Amino acid sequence: MNPASFLAFHDGVGLWRLSAFAVAGGLGGALYFAAVWRSATALAAGARLMKWLVPMLARFLLMGLLLGLAARQGAGPLLAAAAGVLLGRALVMRRAKAWGTAAAP
Repeated sequence: MNPASFLAFHDGVGLWRLSAFAVAGGLGGALYFAAVWRSATALAAGARLMKWLVPMLARFLLMGLLLGLAARQGAGPLLAAAAGVLLGRALVMRRAKAWGTAAAP
């Protein structure tokens, strides 16, 4: 499929919807992986079970809801959300590298 036929196939509303899912995926991915970082540092510091278990369950639930909603909209929104999650992960990993291993976000 060439770009011209792709743009002809998708109207402006479809492109806005894909963009919205990509942005939502990026925000969700950034929050998800920032929560992973916090849970990992809490676990490494010897925190109590509830200090890292509750955020872990919350992030699984929220990411499942986001990707489930995107999947119900079709393959395009799901792929856009997944790409956004990967972008959010990359941003958090870049920040985590700057934070170092001792500091939490």
